[in-house]
Order: sequence, then structure tokens, then C-alpha cells
Amino acid sequence: FESEDITIHYDINPSILLDFNPIPEIVIPAERIIPSLGFSIFLRFDYRSVADEYCKQNPGFHFQGIETNNNFEKMCLTLLNTDSMLKHVDKSKIPLKYSNREKLNLFLIQGNLKKWLIEKGQHYLNRGFKIFDEKKNQYFENMNGSVVFNFKETRDWLEFKPFLLDNHSFKQFEITPIALENGIIYDSEGRPRMIRPEDIEKLKKAIRLAETHENTYRVPINNFALIEMLYDKRMESMPLLKEKLAMARRLKNFKQFASYDISPNFKGKLRKYQEYGFHWLKFLYDYRLNGCLADDMGLGKTVQTLALFQRLKDKDLLKTSLLVTPVSTLINWEMEIEKFTDSFTIYRHHGASRNKTTEKWADIDIIITSYGTLRNDIELFQEFKFNYIVLDEAQNIKNYSSQISMSVKLIPAKHKLTLSGTPIENNTMELWSLFDFLFPGFLGKKEWFKKEWAIPVEKNKEIDKIDTLKKMIYPFVLRRKKEEVEKELPPKTNIISSLKMEEEQAKLYISTAKHYHDKITSAIDKEGLEKSLFIILEGMLRLRQVCLFPSLLDPQYDSLPSIKFDYFTELIDDILSEQHKVLVFSQFVQVLAKLKTYLEKQSIKYSYIDGSISSKDRAKAISEFQENEKNRVFLLSLKAGGVGINLTAADYVILFDPWWNPAVEAQAIDRAHRIGQTKNVFVYRMVVKDTIEEKMLALQNHKRELVESLITSESKTFKNLTRDDILKLFQVEK
Repeated sequence: FESEDITIHYDINPSILLDFNPIPEIVIPAERIIPSLGFSIFLRFDYRSVADEYCKQNPGFHFQGIETNNNFEKMCLTLLNTDSMLKHVDKSKIPLKYSNREKLNLFLIQGNLKKWLIEKGQHYLNRGFKIFDEKKNQYFENMNGSVVFNFKETRDWLEFKPFLLDNHSFKQFEITPIALENGIIYDSEGRPRMIRPEDIEKLKKAIRLAETHENTYRVPINNFALIEMLYDKRMESMPLLKEKLAMARRLKNFKQFASYDISPNFKGKLRKYQEYGFHWLKFLYDYRLNGCLADDMGLGKTVQTLALFQRLKDKDLLKTSLLVTPVSTLINWEMEIEKFTDSFTIYRHHGASRNKTTEKWADIDIIITSYGTLRNDIELFQEFKFNYIVLDEAQNIKNYSSQISMSVKLIPAKHKLTLSGTPIENNTMELWSLFDFLFPGFLGKKEWFKKEWAIPVEKNKEIDKIDTLKKMIYPFVLRRKKEEVEKELPPKTNIISSLKMEEEQAKLYISTAKHYHDKITSAIDKEGLEKSLFIILEGMLRLRQVCLFPSLLDPQYDSLPSIKFDYFTELIDDILSEQHKVLVFSQFVQVLAKLKTYLEKQSIKYSYIDGSISSKDRAKAISEFQENEKNRVFLLSLKAGGVGINLTAADYVILFDPWWNPAVEAQAIDRAHRIGQTKNVFVYRMVVKDTIEEKMLALQNHKRELVESLITSESKTFKNLTRDDILKLFQVEK
């Protein structure tokens, strides 16, 4: 036949013309590097393999001769010639071992052969090419099958390995960065395979959250979000996993399923959202799940927990449980337990006279201790296996490297619960530390979590990462905000009192700011931001001291006026003249001392708490303020008095020296604006104009970006500031 196509002769019917194309091969020669040029590949056409395949499929046919399909070859050459990474070179100048050199179409990769395979290999395989490596004598082939996982369940983990399912055979392979980047894998026989884009995504999704353990990948059995992402119908045949998937669905639709009776021995009356919280806690208990009750401050996390404990006590299920709290709330918890529950035995493990043995612990319902005492007596606590361990103000373990955080995680307990209105204050790693206590391994190893989640969420604001992380933690965190559930809570009015310094105080501020601006600029440029931390913090402290009382900077400035103090005396007189009660917060004990002196001179009765006050004296001060009509002022240090106490007798709050972390301020304000408050609450923030205080508030608003989408609305802190951010704090207006 006069044709460029392949001619086929049949024994009986001698002339049948078929028009079909051979398989084009991109060959990577054994001698890959051509001096001064790059990496070589060439194109060849395997007509014989196509002919043989046809004969296999059509018994009785045989080939007498094969002619090339020039049109098809030209089409393949055109495709390669348009490849921006390839250069068609003059064959006559290149010494090759092939005798039919004139029929080869040679190309050069002027760069990295691996890069070409990664970027272009799948492209050509999808278009019918084969890629052959002569050095390894093997083909890169498209996989006819797909990637599958074999799953194995244990009590704590879902383990899995990836396999290639190809022609009904399973071949294990290793997941490598190359596989995730470009789809090149090596099967158990060492053959390179190109897998499909959808399988690459499948591997990425699985490995993103998996921990490597003894050549197996695993995720916590309670990581419902990931298990659902990995879902395979074969999971339904695995009893434990089937149960977990059903549990995940129940948690998603919790309102439709859970309903538990509140104990008749519980002395309190729960609001509707508190009843829901009680149901949620009981559900977690029944299914051996841990969780974080993260309700807004003042919504009654304590009473919801005690409702659960009373129910367990009635059924003889409470056993010995451990309650860990800040020192400031030890007494408060004892009072709440006595107020709301019936027949509980309590032991406060705190103070110099505490018993250093666990001998009688099995007979006690609730052991209460402080974070500091637990850290100091960790060996004692490790001896005893508790039924429940509850962490109040769980932000105390936000720093995963602290002794307190590490100590708490060593204590054996069947059930774990954390209570915190601010589970995240500064960064996403605090969330990791919280879950490292609740479900060790749930969010992976800390280095991996930091790289794969903290940085993408905090710095890059990757929406898909935020959404996935939210889905992972959602079943185990219950968060309600005041405005959502407490419609009857009286309104809160925020007032920023912007104050302008008098001339003498302003001059001192300007000279101090200039001094530290120059000093810090030099330090950062010379040592870098991180190594300049000490001088930066020192400079910030000095400027704040000038804003408060110049004498805090140096006693020689005792005669200089303080605009804040002048305003405070006017404001406190107005508040007291109208028979209101007020909370006054400062971070500085020296400031509180000056305010105490003023109140005493004016014969104004007050209560007082700072970090040095004992638990007994704290309780007395709180009771005196709440119950004594003549006691109308409460001076509190922000750290010691900002959490865990109920001061609803006050309807005014003064923040004498505002800080840039809104979570800390919110905690302080919510001592008054909480359940039980019947009056409107007024909050005064005293801020000095044109100073570091005003700039920090502006910067706080500008930088307010962390975990509103995850759990709570908190902000970044100092460590996230840039060089320019910091230097602006020390600039003064001309």
C-alpha cells in the first residue's frame, strides 16, 4: 500500500490497513550529561511494541513489515519543541553511541533533570508518552490503579500505610517529599511510578496531620476531623472506628441527642446555656473524652463543673478527683463546693503544713491544690491515679516548656477537663499545649505543629488551615460568649479617659523617650531584635512609670505632678459621692501603695489584694467588700486580682495603667460584669495622650488578629512586633 501508515498482512485476507500510533518514548540516556550543555533526552518511537500488542489482542494476525507514521512523529516533535524547558540541538555535533543517530530527535535540558521530571513528567505521561531511564533500565509509568490506605485501629490510634492498588495487587510505597510535590513514588520493587494528582492530594491530606511511628502513619483515634477526611468505606467494618465515627456525628448534632438529669442534690439552679454545658460535660464523661469548657469569663464554668461532679457523686462515680487552681481561687472553690453540692469531702493540699503522703486520698472526693504546689510535689501526685483532673484557669499551662505545664501532664487521670475563659491569649502554640494535656499527640509534635499550623495560621492567615484546625478542636471545646447567652446581663460601657500631661511631666517623658529610642535603635541594629529584648522592656517600663508617677522612675521626681493621679482623685470622689462601688486595677504594687496612702488620708474605707496576700486574707477582703456597704473601693493588682473572684457589688472599674493584652483587661473587668450583676457597669481606661500608652492601644487594635476564628478574641503580644513597631513606641510628637 502507498501509505505512511502501518501495513498489516493477514493470512487469509491479505490486506487490511489500520491507522494507529506507536508509543513515543522520551529516553534519558545512561550518559546523561553532555559537556557544557546540560542533561540530554531524546525521542524515539516503539512501533514493534504496538504491533506486538495488537497481535496479542487479535489472534491469527502477524506483521510482515512496519512503516513509521510520520504525521504522528511530527506531532510529538512539535509538542516537545514547544516545551520551554527543552532545547532541540544539532545532532551531528553530539557524539552518541547509537548508530542511527540521524533518526534520533535530541533535546537538552539546560538545568536540572529532576526539576524537569517534577514539572513536566506527569504532563507527558498523561499524553501517552513513556519516559525511560536507560541508566536504571526502568520506565516512569502512569499508575493504572490508585492510592489506598490499609487501616488498623488500636485503643488510642488509627494507624495506616499507603499502598498502590494496581491490577488487583497491593504494593507498599514510602511517602516522600518528592511524592507529595510531583507524584513520583517508588513501589516495593523499586520501580518509579507517577501517581495521579487526586492521589497526591489524598496523600497530602493524610500526612498533613499524621505522626510517623515505626514506618507507620498514625493519628489519634479521637481526631474525628482527620478520620472523616481519611474516610474510606472499609472503616465501617472496624468496630472501634465505626464507634468513633458515630460519636463524631453525635457531637456534631449534640443538641439533638444529649439529655441528662441534673442531680436533685445539686443546690444551684442552672441557666439554659449552663444546662447545655452540663449535658456536654456528661457526654464527654460517658464516652471517655476530654475537653475544654471555654465559656466567656463570668458565665459560670465553676457551677457547670460542680453540677457534673454532683451527678457523678450520686452514682458513686466521682472517686478521687483533683482540682488544680491558681492560689487566688483556692478558697473560692471551697466556698462554691460547699454552696452548690451536697456531702462532698474536700482536702486542700496547700501550705507549709500539708501532708506529704497519699495514704488517705482514696477516701476524699476532691483534692484541691495550686499550680505551684503541684509543681513542687509532682512526685507525690504521680503516685496516685485520679478519676478526674480539672485545671481551672487553664491558661496557666499555655507555656508548654514551663515546669507547671510539664508537671500537670505527668499526672495519671482517667478523665481530664480544663476551664478557661481565655484558652488562647497570645499565640496558637498555647492551643497545642492545652491539647497536649487533654489528648497527648492530638495536634502532633510541637515542632511539626508550629511549622504546619502556628505559622500558617498566625502569620500567613491561611483560611484552609484555620478552618481545618477549627474542625479538629471543635468537638472538644465548648465556647459561649456573654452577648450570645446572657441577654439579661446589664450593659457595659467602656470609657477611655484621654489625659494630657502638664509641662514638667511631659518634659521628663520626652527626654526619657529620646534616650531609649537612641539606645534601642543602636542595640537592634548591632545585636538584632531578639538579643535587644532586655533594653526594649526596660525602656517600655521606664516610659510607663513616667506616665503613672514620675517618682517611680526616680525618687528625685517626687515633686513632679501625675496627671493620672490628679484625674483619679476627681473620678473616685464622683463615684463615691453617688454611692457606687469601684474596682481599681494596676499592674504595679508601687502604684497601689500610693493609692492606698491617698485613701487612708481621706479616711476612705477600702479592700486590698496583691500577690503577697494570703488565701485567708483574700477571702476576708472579698467578703468585706461584697457585704460591707461602707467599703466601696477595692484596690487590686492585675495579676493577683484579675481572675477567679466574684465582685459583683462593684459597678465601676478603673484600669489605672492599661496593658496591650485585651484578654488580661477583660478578665479584670469581668470580676464585676458577670452573672449576679444587676447594675450597669462602667469601665474607665486611663490613658496618657502622646505616650507609649496611647500608642500601645493603637497598636493593639492594629495587631488584633489571632484566634477569633478558632476559640476566642485575643491579640498578639510584644514578640510579634517588628523593629519599626518597637521604635515607634519611643518616638515623641514634635
